[in-house]
Amino acid sequence: MVVPGTVQAKDPYGLFPNCIALQQFLSFCCMWLIQCKQMTSLTANSVQVISPATSKKFGLSVDAVNKSLHPIMNDIFYEMSKDWRLQRLGFCKGDRIVQVRNDSDNGLANGDQGVVEQVTFDEDEKQRLSYTVSVDFTPVPGPGEKRKLVKYVVSSRSDLENHLRQAWSISVHKAQGGGFPIVVLFLHESMGGNLRMPMLYTAITRASGLLLILSTNAALTTKMIESKKAYDTTLMQRLKKLAN
Repeated sequence: MVVPGTVQAKDPYGLFPNCIALQQFLSFCCMWLIQCKQMTSLTANSVQVISPATSKKFGLSVDAVNKSLHPIMNDIFYEMSKDWRLQRLGFCKGDRIVQVRNDSDNGLANGDQGVVEQVTFDEDEKQRLSYTVSVDFTPVPGPGEKRKLVKYVVSSRSDLENHLRQAWSISVHKAQGGGFPIVVLFLHESMGGNLRMPMLYTAITRASGLLLILSTNAALTTKMIESKKAYDTTLMQRLKKLAN
């Protein structure tokens, strides 16, 4: 699916929710996911959004997409808590997350992905809050599979983000070695060198079932997606055909 070529992605003031490209891409993504959920037994764990851009100077960076995608995904798949104390933490039951540091005590490595199973809070006599976040890191949940549950006890969102980050959207690097039933890929010409063929090939081949590419025409026709390395694949021709 190609979105209008007039889409602008740069967001110099850091106001990611106001980025026009992000709004349009998320609008298409949201409509498509709602339609899929109505027609199939689509679950949140089936979908992975990938954005090649990691730098914060891009309005379509992984952090920017996660910030805006989080409430959308929870609205589609879960009922978010109305309690302001839980909303303040910014993480809730059902959230896709990724570990961002090695944790030998719990047998976790940077890049391990999981799902938030439960979030609770306690309040002391001075009304100071502490949160307990339970995360399921079981690689392939199923009958007889020993579950890998890890609990984080923190006092704020920043404390939790020292260990975890939202993973509704992840970078191509984080997606390496993984496979997902449905992959949504955001492409925009402003992503520059992130649009090179090896990175795009890695992102696209993460989809084991359906692949939705949301892109501008310019991103699919830019010379940046050409690579000096020869690839025995028709991917290049198929991408360019989408822009025609």
